[in-house]
This record gives sequence, C-alpha cells and structure tokens, in this order.
Amino acid sequence: MNRILTTIFLSFLIVFISCDKSNDEGTDNGGSEGETSTEVTTLTKITHLGLLTTLYELNIVKDNQNSEPWKSELAALKASASGSINYKMKGPFPNISRTGSGETSNFTGWSEHGKDATACYLQALLGYITGDTKYTQNAINIINSWSTTLVSVGGADVELLVGIQAPLWAQAGEILAYTNSGWQAADITRAKNMMTNIFQPAIDGFDPADGANFSTSCMYASMAMAVFTDDLTRFNAAWKAFNSKSGCPNDYSLYKNIAENGQNVESGRDQVHSWSSYQVLAGIAEIAYHQGLDPYTLGSNRLLTGVEYWSKYNLGQEVPFDVSVYRCRAGWGPWAKISDTNRGQPTAQGLVCNMIYHAYYRLNRLPTTTSYTKLMANVMTGIVVDPTSRNGWGNPFIGDGLLHQIAPGEKAGSAVK
Repeated sequence: MNRILTTIFLSFLIVFISCDKSNDEGTDNGGSEGETSTEVTTLTKITHLGLLTTLYELNIVKDNQNSEPWKSELAALKASASGSINYKMKGPFPNISRTGSGETSNFTGWSEHGKDATACYLQALLGYITGDTKYTQNAINIINSWSTTLVSVGGADVELLVGIQAPLWAQAGEILAYTNSGWQAADITRAKNMMTNIFQPAIDGFDPADGANFSTSCMYASMAMAVFTDDLTRFNAAWKAFNSKSGCPNDYSLYKNIAENGQNVESGRDQVHSWSSYQVLAGIAEIAYHQGLDPYTLGSNRLLTGVEYWSKYNLGQEVPFDVSVYRCRAGWGPWAKISDTNRGQPTAQGLVCNMIYHAYYRLNRLPTTTSYTKLMANVMTGIVVDPTSRNGWGNPFIGDGLLHQIAPGEKAGSAVK
C-alpha cells in the first residue's frame, strides 16, 4: 500500500514539476531553434554618445542636411512648435503627476513637462546638426530650469510619465554633454541627479501592477538614464530584464512580450498599445546596440518579426493570431481575435520603423521579399513632433526619420560606428 501511495505521489510530483517548468520557460516566446544570440552579456563600460544615436551618426545627418531625405525631415522638425528657435518654456514645476487638475496636484505639470522635455531634446538635436547655438542654448536653459526646480513625480501612471518623458531629458543631456555645447559641469551633475534621485525611484524594478507597455517603458527609461548617468548597475539590470525568459508576471521582456509569430501581448487589445510595446522594445535594442551588445538577433530576429507583423496588419494585410498570447495580468485578455481598434492609424504614435529597418540593414537580415517595416516607414511620412491630445506624453522617438536613414555609400552588413 505504501509503495502504491509513493508511486502516486511521485507521479503527481513529476506532473507538477513539468507544469511549473511549462509555465516558466516552456512558454518562452524566444525560439531556441535558430537562435543567433542567447548570451546575456554584462556591460562593463558605457559609451558616449550612446543612446538612439552616436556622434558618427549625428555627423552623417549634419553632413547631409541639405540633401534628401534629411532636408525635408529637418525642415519638419524646425517648423514644429517644439523645434521653434523661439520656443518658450511651459514650466518648470516643482511637482508633476497625472492626478487631478491645476498646478498643485498637477495634471498640467505632467503635460507641460512633456512639452518642455520634447523641446529640450529637439533643440539640442537641431543645435548640433545646424550649428546654430541659439537652439543649443535653448536646450541648456530648459534642462537647467527643470533640474533646478523639480522636486517630485507621482500620481496615476507615474511609470508611464517617467518611462516616456524622462528619456527625452537623457537624450538631450547626452547630446549636450558630449558635443562641446558649453553646458557647464555643475549643471550636468544637477541634471544627472534629477534623473537618479527623482525619476529613477519611480520605475525601479520594471514590474508595476500593469506590466506590458508600462514595464517596457520603465526598462527603456532606466536604460536611457543609466547611459547618461554612467550607471552600469541599472543599465545591466534593464538589459537583463529585456532578455528575460521567465514566466508571468513578466509579460514585458523581448521574449515574453513578442511571440514567435510576431504577435505581442497587446495585439488583441488595440493597435496603439500594441505598437507602444514594439516601439519601446526597439528603443531599448538601439541603445543596447550602440553600447556594443547584440539585441537585434535575439530570438531569431524576434524584434523584426514583431514589427513586420504589426506593420503588415496595419497596412491592411491579414496576420495569424494566437489566442494564448495576451497580458498575463488579470483582466487583460485573453482575446478571441486581433483587435482592429486604431488599425491603420499609426502616425500619431511616432516612429521607429526607420530605426528598425536600418538596424536590420546593418545586420543584413532584412526580409528577402516584402519588408512591411519599410512600407510602414514610407507611410509614416507625416512627422508627429509635438505632444498631441492622444500623445500628451511627448514623443521619445522624434528623430527617427532624421537619424536612421541609410547613409550614402552604406553597405548592408556594415557595423555601427
């Protein structure tokens, strides 16, 4: 009798272990077959400039600013409210959040902060490319004013507030600090302290209750700020999270957010939130690539598969849908079919299609037939620069069409410089 009970117990134990493994790594969306890069490398030194662009890439734009497509892209940025050489700050405020209204609780502060952060990055970018120091001084004045004044961030969706807006400061700071802009050392230190002491605590851990695009935004912001502040510990934490293959509640890493067929955990919800995940994962990948890591080949080019999937569907084509892929937090799925909400309305969400296409061009890994990513980049010609009623956060990828064009003479398979 004891032998029979022991046998039954061991059988249940084997089944339990098998199920537990299935719930963790067995559901891994990262294909082990054909995996090009599986090792999570720890970064030991941060490279500057090293966020969404390098100095070499900035100089390509600078050298080609009077040629197409750079000329038209640059003109659109200059013509925007955020890129106006006469831009007037909307802040700063000591406290910002997304709760309530008015300056005290400070719904307005959130919106104004996004506008000023957007302008700061754009003014820094235009200053270097055009050589007009008025833009550069505008950017310095904006970031100095906010770093002197800001005390706290909070309220509902604070993770998204920081995840989307803070990287704009990091990108601006990276350009200003490493292009001989005249930004003073004390001011640089204060800006770094703003990121480390005010923004970063709101997003540590990457695992707020809502996960998915919330957490991808947190990873992106943490990695961006870590580069600017030379914080290897936080950079490596973000890189490790991006590479994670663990099970729920992680639904935000490259492998867990994007399935093998390219679908992501928000595909059944709507196309705006679905795009947000692809977009921010792409931002993380580009930063990691500029730091000498290998994010793009992970999961057999998983990121490209995802962006191709989204682009194809939003260009009017049909795509497969797996009902088992959804956000693993309670109340977010499953969905019976892919959502057509916001289908074909991508432009108000900003861009990364040029960045993705260029990334895989550099690696010589683009589709051998139709590239829906390239087709989508061509459709996204209406450059959305300024924060809108839908995208009041600010657009962390404003410079996509300007910074990520294929340079004259650039060959497929050439490495970044």
